[in-house]
Amino acid sequence: MPFESILYRHAGEERARFWEQPAYFKDLNLDQVLSSILQGKEEFSLEGLYRTPLLREEDIRYRQDILKDMGKDPALREALRRFAAGIYKLGGSVSEIRLEMEKGGYAYDNYLQKGRLLLRFQKYCALVKGMAEEFARRGVLSEGLQNFSAY
Repeated sequence: MPFESILYRHAGEERARFWEQPAYFKDLNLDQVLSSILQGKEEFSLEGLYRTPLLREEDIRYRQDILKDMGKDPALREALRRFAAGIYKLGGSVSEIRLEMEKGGYAYDNYLQKGRLLLRFQKYCALVKGMAEEFARRGVLSEGLQNFSAY
């Protein structure tokens, strides 16, 4: 099966997210757990992801298997964290460069900006290559991480 999403087995089946906290969250102290998980990550608006229930057993197992791989291998978990942080940082700097190029009216003439953009894409390639090497070294078991690795 080709890779579509790390969150959903079939990306086309993604549902609308629940943004309001369900009543049972407070009863089970899930509000505190979620608060702890999301601390420092407010800019990503992940609340809806955690509040939206998965309805099919296969989707639940898909995510659980990914978490099992990460739970068994702290080095894999750290590699994924570094990869995600690196991609996030690169995305921001690429956006800045593009805005500067467009704002200046010389989007196609400025070799310095193009060089900065090229450097960011080289860093992107290095991040992807490093993550692929981590996956190969670790031999992940979950369908989600195997598909992500193949992608």
